[in-house]
Amino acid sequence: MEPRSTPSLPARTRRRRGGPATRRRRSVAAAAALALPLTVLLPVTTTAQADVAQDDIRPQEPGVTLRVFDVRIPLDEYCTLKPGTTPNVDKIMPTINWTSDDDFGLTDQFVTEVTGYLNVETAGTYDFRITSDDGSRLLLDGTEVVDNPGAHGVLSEEGSVDLGAGYHELLVDHFDNAFGQRLLLEWRPPGTENFVLVPNSVLSTDADVTRVTSPGRKSCENISETPGDGLPLAEVHPDYTLTDLRPEGFEPQVTGMDWLPDGRMVISTWGGDRLTELGEVYLIDGASGDGTAEDVTYTKVAENLTEPMGVKYVDGTIYVSEKDGLTALIDNDGDEVADEYDTFATWPFGGNYHEFAFGLLYEDGYFYVTTGIAMIPGGNSLDRSSPRTAGRS
Repeated sequence: MEPRSTPSLPARTRRRRGGPATRRRRSVAAAAALALPLTVLLPVTTTAQADVAQDDIRPQEPGVTLRVFDVRIPLDEYCTLKPGTTPNVDKIMPTINWTSDDDFGLTDQFVTEVTGYLNVETAGTYDFRITSDDGSRLLLDGTEVVDNPGAHGVLSEEGSVDLGAGYHELLVDHFDNAFGQRLLLEWRPPGTENFVLVPNSVLSTDADVTRVTSPGRKSCENISETPGDGLPLAEVHPDYTLTDLRPEGFEPQVTGMDWLPDGRMVISTWGGDRLTELGEVYLIDGASGDGTAEDVTYTKVAENLTEPMGVKYVDGTIYVSEKDGLTALIDNDGDEVADEYDTFATWPFGGNYHEFAFGLLYEDGYFYVTTGIAMIPGGNSLDRSSPRTAGRS
């Protein structure tokens, strides 16, 4: 990618708050990297905490969502997956009645998460039976109804719950060790005698969901943990002091940061919603030294950016990598707020949600950026036959 001395092409305009800002786009080559039954009967009666109003849930389709995580370790208790873990398998299933590798998508040592809604027509006491190999539990509206814990072969447990008519949020946790798979959810509605499979007609899950998966081993919290393996920061090395420098009410979704020679920080933000809330850039003062959050001030210097994921300060100018190009923020009047947005390098962008451009670096007159490939539901690339190794306008 060439530095900013490249000659400009015709501009298109963008307005900023407080005055006009010009948006210019220019064409240069851009180097880029790709980012790719034994039965035990122990009935227990509980009461679900709350019904879910239909207006409060997204559009639904029949079935439940099955997500499976490849943990590759023997478990004897439920796994709390580390934050942000992407499943290996993510699909819709008609009912909860699974017995094979084909059903789960994995063979051994995995964690299963089943989500959706249970829609009952009649209020009353409902009995549930969960059968599994190994441990499993059923929660409705956040209340545990049946618990079938521990490492074991095919085993059943029962529980009861008082439900009102309408939708109830459903969650099933399950883990599998080895030698066979099984997960079955049955119920006995009020006025009936026998347990039967919970039917597809009363199960639903969110419709039109982008299902993203990734390969590889997934990790549980508090099990074989090592530094840097995805857990939130709990404490710091005793030689360091952790200070909260975020001013009250300022909660940017930071996507990139850099430092200016005068000690100030510049950050780019995602915006909050890729369609309705665009990205911004802020200058942060007071974030270094011995100050506190009360000493930190921030100034918005750019807005209406297309999901910026990288920012760099070079020779007095702030540069931002947007989804479709590299933009220089030009300040003409000395108030440090961008008056021009000069997009002097572009790369292919087809509007896909996963086509990020992040990790902006600068060295010896060249900018470097990592681009994310377009993805389709399920986690596959949009076009495997033609991976992008370079970008150009």
